[in-house]
Amino acid sequence: MFGINLMVWNGQVGAAELALLPSLRAMGYDGVELPLFDPDTFVAAPIQSALAAAELACTVSTALPAGLNLIDADQRAAGVAFLRRVIEHAAALGAKVICGPLTAPVGERRGRGVTAAEWACCVQGLQAAGAIAADQGVTLALEPINRFETFVVNTVADGVRLLDEVDQPAVGLLLDTFHMHIEEKNSAAAVRQAGRHLKHFHASE
Repeated sequence: MFGINLMVWNGQVGAAELALLPSLRAMGYDGVELPLFDPDTFVAAPIQSALAAAELACTVSTALPAGLNLIDADQRAAGVAFLRRVIEHAAALGAKVICGPLTAPVGERRGRGVTAAEWACCVQGLQAAGAIAADQGVTLALEPINRFETFVVNTVADGVRLLDEVDQPAVGLLLDTFHMHIEEKNSAAAVRQAGRHLKHFHASE
């Protein structure tokens, strides 16, 4: 799928964003990426109808909100429950990929690197979320983001190490050139390093 992210316009999907879909199809896109940050208020049916009318496929992008993560034992279950709701909406839309920084809220830093206990907790959280995604026919694509926005997974090497431990076919990587320009010395080598884990790609600039 060759698509465009609706976050170019807005961080939510409403009537104004849905009105763009026919024009995006006419421009040559065959899909769109839908931001889904609040699964409790998200309504899939009108979006599904608009996608069908425009003959567009979709993927979904998300991020854990403040107070939820997969790296702390006291927050992991709620983080997985949040991802479950996102997965259910994505499946209703026919999306096959959900992508984003799925380990901790964007902007959360702790003045240090991730600890072994946090890493192990994250592995378990992604295994649980991946099992839910697999049951719905959806793949989770974890996005390594730069050191100024997270302390958990910054590089492709971090992502590969994490996913090797997760060992869940329904969990892979999203690579984003914006973050790669900051964290990777050689973007082409990083793509090759992602290998079998690469499930989605953002060419952001």
